[in-house]
Amino acid sequence: MPGLDEKIGSGFIKGTTTAIIGTSGTGKSTFAFQYIAEGVKKGEPGIFYSLEENADWIRMMAQGYGYNITELENNGLAILLGGVEDDNPDALVANLAAEIKRTKAKRLVIDSLSAFESKYKNEMYIIARRLISLIQEHHLTAVLLFLQHRKVDLSCQGRV
Repeated sequence: MPGLDEKIGSGFIKGTTTAIIGTSGTGKSTFAFQYIAEGVKKGEPGIFYSLEENADWIRMMAQGYGYNITELENNGLAILLGGVEDDNPDALVANLAAEIKRTKAKRLVIDSLSAFESKYKNEMYIIARRLISLIQEHHLTAVLLFLQHRKVDLSCQGRV
């Protein structure tokens, strides 16, 4: 991604999983979509799995940043939509596995795993491990988004 690649040394390391955590409105989804779109433009098929947003929102976001969503879809972008109401962790993993094989994806974004947190709080570690195993099995470079519900003060002001 232009600008970021220079800051972090040519982007994410292939085959790794990166978590992006932030409060609502901080640009997690936008950043992650740009990551997938730039990969598709470079010939790396990608999956954007949204557990929270609808297709219209994703299309609007893409167009707002100058992406032609139809062109991206024709060149290897797969957009999956799901939610806690109609998906469970087993369905999420099964749907992803099938789509990874179908698209031969190289990149994956899941937006946001926090959608499962309230319903599957005690199973979040197991869900994350299953997803990471799937990601590793297929040698994907993945970005997993998480919603942080409150701001955390990371400054050192007033601390010894």
